[in-house]
Amino acid sequence: MGNLPSDDQRDLSSGKIKLDEVESWKRKEVDWFEELRKAMKKMKTTFFSERENDDKSLALIAFREAGYCLVVSQSRALISTNNNLASTICSRHFAQKTKGVLLIRDEDPKELEHEPGWNEFSPQLETSFASRMVSAHHPVQVLGQQRRCRPIFTEFPKLRTYGDKMHSHLSTLGISVNPSWEKMVRDEFDATPELDTGCFVLSIKNSSCEVDDASKSKFNAANMRAIVTLCVRKYEAGGYRGNEMRIITMYAAQRDLYKRAFFEVRHRLPEAAVPAIEILPEGVIPSIETADSMQGREGKCVIVDYVISAAKTAKDLGFVNDDNRCNVAHTRMNEVMVVVVPSQVGDNAVKIAFLEEHIDDDADSIENNDTAAENTGATGNWTSDDADANKDAATGNGNSTQEEPKIDDSESMWGPEPDARKSDEKKREEEKSEE
Repeated sequence: MGNLPSDDQRDLSSGKIKLDEVESWKRKEVDWFEELRKAMKKMKTTFFSERENDDKSLALIAFREAGYCLVVSQSRALISTNNNLASTICSRHFAQKTKGVLLIRDEDPKELEHEPGWNEFSPQLETSFASRMVSAHHPVQVLGQQRRCRPIFTEFPKLRTYGDKMHSHLSTLGISVNPSWEKMVRDEFDATPELDTGCFVLSIKNSSCEVDDASKSKFNAANMRAIVTLCVRKYEAGGYRGNEMRIITMYAAQRDLYKRAFFEVRHRLPEAAVPAIEILPEGVIPSIETADSMQGREGKCVIVDYVISAAKTAKDLGFVNDDNRCNVAHTRMNEVMVVVVPSQVGDNAVKIAFLEEHIDDDADSIENNDTAAENTGATGNWTSDDADANKDAATGNGNSTQEEPKIDDSESMWGPEPDARKSDEKKREEEKSEE
């Protein structure tokens, strides 16, 4: 049962009358399930779009209220993220018959601030009932075994987010990297045997992060060209299919850049090239997502592009310093994860923390460490047959004890960029030489 809004309340919400003009707040009591049955019967004879506005409004209200009551209050087990548990959907119809609550901890809980603002009740009301129960030491059973990905991928989220509460099930030992992908990576990067071809950091030389004037969103054309070329090589080697791959970027502008690039690969290749549809069919183009849109989804092969090209201050780290988005991006893969980030901020978690805390006070030391990181490891050539572009590459898996593959993106499958900007690293070197 529930109450329909009165006519005066509807007029007030639509701005037809003022608050002091409301004559009656009395509302009609109705059975939401009965109203929903009536709406379903009408839909068999009349299109929803052809019905009166009041009739449509009543049907939508009945659907929402009945759905909330049925799904939430009558559920035997409630599974939700922390933020949804704090919404009115759960707070108004909270689990009358629920035997247990499964709280998905992909997002950080809304903890109370140490120093509340002028309205200290606001953050308290935003804290879900489940979080309150956990804080009150209510019995909790942690489901900490993951069955999604290879065990190597759990090390970072375990260290950064979940602590010792996250472990890999024995079944994950049977997950392996696609042999065609492994062969392609070793051939393209001249990789050493120690390299894990399913988990490494890709540091793009001469990359430059820029900001879109209209949206203020960041993009990096060099990163895009390198990853698109990698996808072409993957297709030629017979690696993962398009529906098995995900490219995750932290910025909408970079996502749009990828989509335009893949369109050009298919439809606007040089005239001398064979038809684009034979180079990269639509079915092998990976899904392009942001970290927000990838929540709750996964893929066998995931490429995470952080877009940034340098980090002089903690602010320059961008979403690399966002635990929520990073946790989503680093837990979407099954077999392969490639992280595209500069070597100076991609070595390990300690280096990132060091950049945040000391880069302003000790910039010279950071630059020395960056130069040392770039000089490690053997180098090889990555040849692009479509544009005869040689790309220098070094091998590594992104750990502090190994080197990251580096691609010299001075040329790409589209040829050299006419107005390509110099990387921040080269600018610093030129400034030093002038001094």
